[in-house]
Amino acid sequence: MISKFKNFSLTAVIFISMILLTQTAANSQAPADTATDSKKGPSISAMIEAKNYEEALNECKNTGANAGRESRKAVYDSYALLLEKGVIKDLDHIANFYLQFENEEAGANLQPLFLLITHLGAKQKNKEASLLLDKLNVIFPSNAFYISAAPIVFSKAGRFDDAHKILKAEFEKKPDADTEKMLKVQLIEVFLNAGKIDEALKTLQEEIAKYPGDAFYKDYLTAISQRTGAYDKTMPLIQQNIKNYSTDESSLKSLFYQSMKKDNFETALAAFEKIAQEKPDDIAVNTMVAELNVISGNHETAAVLIEKLLKAVPQNTRAHWLKGRLLFDTQKYDQAYSYLKKYIDAFKDAVEMKTHYYLALSCIKTGRMSEAVFNMNVELEKSPSNNSKLLLREMEAAFYREKMFNTAINFFSDLAKKFPADSELLSKISLFHYYAGEYKEAIEYGNKAVAGSSDSFSATYILAMAHSKLGDNKRALELFKLCAEKSPSVSSDAFNAAVQQSSSLIWPFAHQYLCYIHSAMRCGEMSKVTGGLNDLFAFLADKTPPKFVVKDIRSINPFAVRPEYSLVESFEFFLKNSLTEKYYKNLESKGEASALVNFYVKDPKVRELYEKSLKAQFKGDIQGSLAYTMEALKIDSGNIFLTVRAASAGIAVNSPLMMPLSLKILTYQLPASASEEQKAMKCCISAFKLGAKNAIKNNMASIGAIKKSLSDLSENEYKNTDNEGLKELEADVEALKKTKFNKMALMMESTFYYFKGDVNKSKVPVFEYIKQEPDLATFIWFVTNIGGYFII
Repeated sequence: MISKFKNFSLTAVIFISMILLTQTAANSQAPADTATDSKKGPSISAMIEAKNYEEALNECKNTGANAGRESRKAVYDSYALLLEKGVIKDLDHIANFYLQFENEEAGANLQPLFLLITHLGAKQKNKEASLLLDKLNVIFPSNAFYISAAPIVFSKAGRFDDAHKILKAEFEKKPDADTEKMLKVQLIEVFLNAGKIDEALKTLQEEIAKYPGDAFYKDYLTAISQRTGAYDKTMPLIQQNIKNYSTDESSLKSLFYQSMKKDNFETALAAFEKIAQEKPDDIAVNTMVAELNVISGNHETAAVLIEKLLKAVPQNTRAHWLKGRLLFDTQKYDQAYSYLKKYIDAFKDAVEMKTHYYLALSCIKTGRMSEAVFNMNVELEKSPSNNSKLLLREMEAAFYREKMFNTAINFFSDLAKKFPADSELLSKISLFHYYAGEYKEAIEYGNKAVAGSSDSFSATYILAMAHSKLGDNKRALELFKLCAEKSPSVSSDAFNAAVQQSSSLIWPFAHQYLCYIHSAMRCGEMSKVTGGLNDLFAFLADKTPPKFVVKDIRSINPFAVRPEYSLVESFEFFLKNSLTEKYYKNLESKGEASALVNFYVKDPKVRELYEKSLKAQFKGDIQGSLAYTMEALKIDSGNIFLTVRAASAGIAVNSPLMMPLSLKILTYQLPASASEEQKAMKCCISAFKLGAKNAIKNNMASIGAIKKSLSDLSENEYKNTDNEGLKELEADVEALKKTKFNKMALMMESTFYYFKGDVNKSKVPVFEYIKQEPDLATFIWFVTNIGGYFII
């Protein structure tokens, strides 16, 4: 349902409409740059007229605070023209210029202020927007634009009292019914932005009681429940809506989200099937039951229900869409393509949202690439702006999944021509150049994306990755530090809004966290890594169904994820660029690391060779490090700690020593009266045997082949090691828990659940570990010293 009140955020549409209501002073915009005095004015005007927007923007920025009155006025007007042309860049600089611009001059033409406040709001720069609104209110007290915009902006900027004061004054004027409704919606938004959910719902409930048949409020209630996650507070109202209006699709969908929040799809189905039993002829309810069966993978049941719906109401567009999606979900791509085409031909513009999207995916699967791009463009034009962003991200995932990098570059490039100010599109072009191995082009478009949106996690991260690939690790490290400056959990309302678009898509919404975590890891800021992981776990707990268990271990193999999230690459970058010998020595002096070293490296000569091995390692001489360790093994040949360390170095340099070292590790037996230190090493070896036994046996001399073998392991190969290997590792983990090696036990327990494929249980010990040791000292020491053998 569409309503003029539906999206009461700070959007250009609402603001422009308010501009038209503003009094004469706000409507008297003079043509920019017409000042006769200004040397810059006419020049900037000519640049804008010639569409040389970047040049015009730079010319404006070069105008200093001490420039002449006419020059400054020309720049004031020119910035507004550039904003109107879609040049949404350097907003902080423009805001600072406008704040310093003389009030008397600004009062002659307020529209530039209106435009900038609008764009600042759209970019979630609410603090800057609020300062400009303060300036606007000084120039023109209580104007219509201010009253419309300030409450929302102030509440987002943490100024609830100021926002509430404005609305209270407006209510005291006894407005007419329509104006009062608009003000009440503003008040609800202000409460929500301030985290006052109870007050927001109380106000909304009063409005529902006053206007019981108003469809907008039911839509709005659904939006609130999804935005805030306060399902327990919104459900009584939603259930009442369903009881009174069984065809209220928004409320039905909210019931679905609530069921997912509490349990899983089966619970949602049970709830809807109960409603369907009470109302067997209700098309809306039965359509929702069919859709839930499609989503939850009950394909046979879904097919029967869809055919029944179409027989009852052949014009049921949702049922037609579900049939097309069902054909796609069951991998009948040619049939899905044919059916969706016929559906579009029959219903034209009345087809459901995402019809062209599924047709585009069907085209991709059947090799119709031109049609795929055409249909995705159609879908984007039909979709609201928020859905468009979501579809672009899904399309990005589809292009990556099918390895269609050039097609993706062309697709996003065409869109970028239509929307030149959209930095996210430039970021995607950069991303797919990166995937294609075209790192110079990735840097070119990454720089453009960052210029348009300097606070973009994605653009900055991919730019850093591309610099790293070209060997410019100094610049890469600078960019990674920028990504690690602010956690995504507190950085952007826009990110949180994006997350709320989907309750089922983990990627790409975890992307912001992963950029932050990997950047912090590369910089060696491990406390930020653990903080980011805590936030990510909280995010996943909210977004992942509680019963989510991976049935195919390969789907969570670290080599199956996107390359920009490679734990191996991130840690290798950290080792080469951020880990110093001093840092390492500090790690080795602590707890569990110190206990292992002191137990296994007692002999003075062995200790001397071990220290030389470390020094060579930190100089980047892995071959030399391996040589010192092998020399130590000649003195203490049965030392399993040194054996594993030597194997780690051997993997890194593809040494022929891998074969004897690996066989020694794979056949290691725990002594009868084992010490706690020996139990710790045995547990590590069990984890290795479970994950890499077959790969090592088949590819003894090549780390590249080992890694490829790991990512290509068939389901049967995993099953061959599952029963015996899992039991062995589980027993070793339980034994290790009873020792002083508590942190290592948590690491190994997580590894155990990883190989079982239970994502949620795997997260629990990791969460406990990072709570105990936020700087990851034991983990870093472990991987640096002996863990190269395990992280492959």
